Amino acid sequence: MWEQYKKTFVIMHLFFVGFVLAAYFAIHLPWEVIVVMLLVMEAGINYNNVWAALGRPVDVVAQRQRAGETEAFHIGGSDASGIVWAVGEGVTNVRVGDHVVAHCGVWDAADPWITGGGDPIIASSARIWGYETNWGSFAQFTRVQAHQLLPKPANLSWAAAAAYMLVGATAYRMLNGWPPHTVRPGDVVLVWGGSGGLGSQAIQIARAKGAVPVAVTSGQERGEFAVRLGARGYIDRRNFDHWGVIPDWRALLRQGALGRARRAPQSAHRLRTPRRGDHPHLDLRVRQRRHGGDLRGHHRVPRRGRPPLPVDAPEAPAGLALRQRRAVRRLQRDGGPGRG
Repeated sequence: MWEQYKKTFVIMHLFFVGFVLAAYFAIHLPWEVIVVMLLVMEAGINYNNVWAALGRPVDVVAQRQRAGETEAFHIGGSDASGIVWAVGEGVTNVRVGDHVVAHCGVWDAADPWITGGGDPIIASSARIWGYETNWGSFAQFTRVQAHQLLPKPANLSWAAAAAYMLVGATAYRMLNGWPPHTVRPGDVVLVWGGSGGLGSQAIQIARAKGAVPVAVTSGQERGEFAVRLGARGYIDRRNFDHWGVIPDWRALLRQGALGRARRAPQSAHRLRTPRRGDHPHLDLRVRQRRHGGDLRGHHRVPRRGRPPLPVDAPEAPAGLALRQRRAVRRLQRDGGPGRG
């Protein structure tokens, strides 16, 4: 009997907290900007939530406070399924009681780029909800912009519906969002991390487009999972020792590697060869015929020892070096990760 009383008390307490939060949102939030309040049924976890919790490479609280926000806390969460609890004036795409899922893009509808017909997600005002903004889905209630909400698929559970939107939209955009460079029937699509959220979506989208997805996974069980999703086959990366390890971003800053792309010559594609003794664990030689376009080379990475450090890319895409320099300046301005 006592256990039943305790359970009832906990449920009542949760509902009380929920109504308090609802009242706070209704009274204190600018409804002309944040126009829908959502009762969260399930929330999805993504890597950006892990980064925010670790405070690196960006301290999200400090970043928001520099932009003028006052909250000294962060409620993460960029995926959710839930029920529309309240709507602001002018909302027409959802009604109270609707079962919905939320995508993670938020922006200022008055942004000149958007009003001029530009892609909203690359507008200067665009942010990732629950990572670059506060009040994400890791709470009983969350606030969203009306355009974020889409109907929840009736055949999916609340949990399943909360898991696919961020990774699914990202994968679809990568494969179909840059015409004419889109996936086509017969294309072989190599999907790194084929058993993860993004990879599992990419496999299914590629197959639906008539392409041939091939997964890279870290084990047989994960590879077989990717095949069940529609991959033609898989590569178990644990069977190979030449992948190396992606270096820590702080090491890249110390080495100045993030700024080296801007110094790459525009006249010819080449890979920079480190001086002998610079990186004893890596022996890389590349030869190229400038006019014939024939790129030949070989590399050797020993089984033991430190992983190879990065070398220059052949040629940086336009604007890449500028974005890298801006990222470095932001990190230096922030004083490093985890410091607010």
